[in-house]
Amino acid sequence: MRQAIANTVIEGHKPSQEFLADCEKVVTGKMTTQEAIEASAARLSSSKSLTNGHRNSKDDADNT
Repeated sequence: MRQAIANTVIEGHKPSQEFLADCEKVVTGKMTTQEAIEASAARLSSSKSLTNGHRNSKDDADNT
């Protein structure tokens, strides 16, 4: 697992602490791979819903 994560870091991915904790749970059998995928998807969905509707100043400038 460490090698796989290291490979993604080399490619530019910055894993969150939550993601790394989920990976550890998968390795130790406390979480299934599917549960980890669902947890990551839920976090992504949650973070996207927090930013929807909030345009940044560049967007505002482009739309005027």
